[in-house]
Amino acid sequence: MSDTVSLCPTLTDVSFCEDGLPLLRVDAQLPQITGRHARRFNRYYQACAAAFESWCRYSIFPQAQQLYRQALLNAAPLPQWHASLQSTITLQKDHLLSLYTDTILTGAQQRTLIRRADIWDLQRILPVTVAECFPPHTPWRSLLLGEAEQQIRQQEAQGIAAYDPLWRKKLRRHFRPQQFYLADDGLHFFFSMRTIAPALEGIPTFCVPYNEETGPFLPQ
Repeated sequence: MSDTVSLCPTLTDVSFCEDGLPLLRVDAQLPQITGRHARRFNRYYQACAAAFESWCRYSIFPQAQQLYRQALLNAAPLPQWHASLQSTITLQKDHLLSLYTDTILTGAQQRTLIRRADIWDLQRILPVTVAECFPPHTPWRSLLLGEAEQQIRQQEAQGIAAYDPLWRKKLRRHFRPQQFYLADDGLHFFFSMRTIAPALEGIPTFCVPYNEETGPFLPQ
């Protein structure tokens, strides 16, 4: 693969302050590549970083300011929030790059974790879809949902995870085809926090091992 991928600090030492006190710290670590497609790829994640900083400035910081003023009136502890955008590379093989990026907000009443995934064909700098990981006409949606149901039943029977009592209905309602990434052990697909399980369970994630005949497999 001609392109070299690395994770680089994109936002560092960014703080939003009130009365000289930092109420919200912001940082980001996102992928960058060097090579013939570097400009197009890096511009995409620079835009992600800019959107994240704008979200922190205009949505999160006003909430921290409000709590700060309430804390001053009530002699309560001052809020100290931290917003982070962190990418994790899950697979880098030939022309494929798979990663997910977590938006993490701590310090608020509830910890927020938002995940999005990107699978790239670096030869074209185009996204890879879940359908490309299966033979044509494969009912991959039903296959993945069936796998999730089986794994949830196993986890609940073993007492290692707890799901919403209505998880069967919510599983289909909250399934998003773009919420997947590739790793050495198979295709991982996930559900957003608090959609099918309590927040304590984080991001519910399920893995389907590779199968060259029936799928999933690495796109060629």
